[in-house]
Amino acid sequence: MTQTATKPAPFPRHQREAGPKSLRLIRRILDDAGVRRRGPKETFEAFEARLHQSLQEVERELLAEDLGRADVDAEAIFVHGSTLRRVVRSEQTYMTAAGPVSVMRTLYKDRSDPAERSVVPMDLKVGIVGGFWTPHAASQAAWVVAQMTPKTGEDLFRRMGNMAPSKSTLDRLPKELAERVNDDRASFEAELRDAMIVPEHATTVMVSLDGVLAPMNDGGAVEKKAKTAARARSPRARLATARWAARRCPSTTKTAIASPPCEWPACRSRTRQA
Repeated sequence: MTQTATKPAPFPRHQREAGPKSLRLIRRILDDAGVRRRGPKETFEAFEARLHQSLQEVERELLAEDLGRADVDAEAIFVHGSTLRRVVRSEQTYMTAAGPVSVMRTLYKDRSDPAERSVVPMDLKVGIVGGFWTPHAASQAAWVVAQMTPKTGEDLFRRMGNMAPSKSTLDRLPKELAERVNDDRASFEAELRDAMIVPEHATTVMVSLDGVLAPMNDGGAVEKKAKTAARARSPRARLATARWAARRCPSTTKTAIASPPCEWPACRSRTRQA
């Protein structure tokens, strides 16, 4: 039995040039054998990277199109009991999980209050973080900078071949998230506590600050260290690990630029001793 490969029929020219850009990119990939197949001298590694890059371009266009549909272009909008009027419509770059995309968006403002900041309905509807990150991209970047330095995170993203935020951009993200959390820390922490489920067979809770086990004042440090090490080596010992991100306690030898006194008990104690 002989099998022969059939070459897919190319899209007619009028179909290739019709429709949104994302659809045209998909048609180009399907129609171009040079994109779909590895070249005679091309390594599989190079082909894999090139194909991924081509499909990422399609993903970015699809995301940009959906962001554009979330924009509101009108003379005025009604938000929280106030009438906001259109100020300007301009292009803005956003960071998605597939890389940066540029989208036209409309800004609105309460013109009766010169100090009032402009509102971007598209950002509010989509959930843009810090005026730049899409929710999924912000989630990925926040997790990365929680595990490693922004510089190492920058190298990681470039190796992955998706979005490639810079070190400084990654460094700003946790600060922006911290500002939002500190505005309503009590409700956020209450929600975190409600979401935590204590495992049925849990017998011991270990707390650490910045990865260092917090000491207790009842003595027996050597014995406790030995027990902790033994539990860590046991494959059934650790039932769950919960990580809570919190701002670091400022050093008493440094001056804060514009920050209220730290309310953590350890900070208050250390400040009194200083």
